[in-house]
Amino acid sequence: YNYGTVSDIGFAQGSGAVLLGYLSCNGDETNLLNCDQNYYYTNTQSHCQSHYYDAAIVCERHCDSYDMRLRDGNTRYGRVEVCISETWTTVCGNQWNYGDASVACRQLGLSPYGSIPLTSYYYHNIWSYGIIYPNCTGIESVIWNCSHVETNNCLDNSDAGVICQTGNIEPVDCVSGDVRLINGTLKSQGRLEVCIGNVWGTVCGRSWDNYDSQVVCKQLGYQRLGASYGYELYGHGSGPILFGYMYCNGHEESLFDCSRNVQSVVSGSCADHYYDIGLKCEPYCENGAVRLQEGTLTSNGRVEICVN
Repeated sequence: YNYGTVSDIGFAQGSGAVLLGYLSCNGDETNLLNCDQNYYYTNTQSHCQSHYYDAAIVCERHCDSYDMRLRDGNTRYGRVEVCISETWTTVCGNQWNYGDASVACRQLGLSPYGSIPLTSYYYHNIWSYGIIYPNCTGIESVIWNCSHVETNNCLDNSDAGVICQTGNIEPVDCVSGDVRLINGTLKSQGRLEVCIGNVWGTVCGRSWDNYDSQVVCKQLGYQRLGASYGYELYGHGSGPILFGYMYCNGHEESLFDCSRNVQSVVSGSCADHYYDIGLKCEPYCENGAVRLQEGTLTSNGRVEICVN
């Protein structure tokens, strides 16, 4: 449900007397008149002397048990809600993962590939948790087929959310956590792509820095230092944008271990491929090798020596 003043929700103000105000219900009453109220404040405080603060509410209809919907986003991303006993509930996101997100997107009629799990991005304090720890494998048709529990403890504001992909997305032979560089002339350079749920997608380079580059190059088996990076170096990608606004500290083993703004790929500057990041990593060199870099000819430049 939703509540507030009439102006907040879009209803017209009332007319006549203001009869109730400063109510204090515990939620279990069967009638609003059974709630505690302060008649003195209602009749004397300025807030209740006009209809500006007329209360309004939009109630939820009973839902069909086992239905699922997204809220506070749009048709492909938002908070995951499931219907239990004709009442909407949320999913605890404490251990929400890629397999769980994939099943949720499939149940919603969207692509199960490239699904991105979210936790606490679209939390709602009204609904109770209906599913705790879904523990899906990713191949189930509905979340009810996952080995979940419906009663347990969950941290506050930990509602699970998801970003689903739309369109006819074909799965490819990659594993969530893989990274690659493509469209470069060497294996050590190219546009960065990550794999989530059997789909390759690009990485938005907003906020990208040397620490992010260090993690990727190390993950790919190249030197941690010495990488260069930028937008549009190896062309724009197509398909989903899976990562954005990375905040690595440089010591993570994988780009997937870094902090990031998960929601950034569906809004703002990361919602298109303009900022697709490209990298040029440094392969490991042979101890004692010497080279010249950034000169105008092969015979001049900055002297660099390899020391293992």
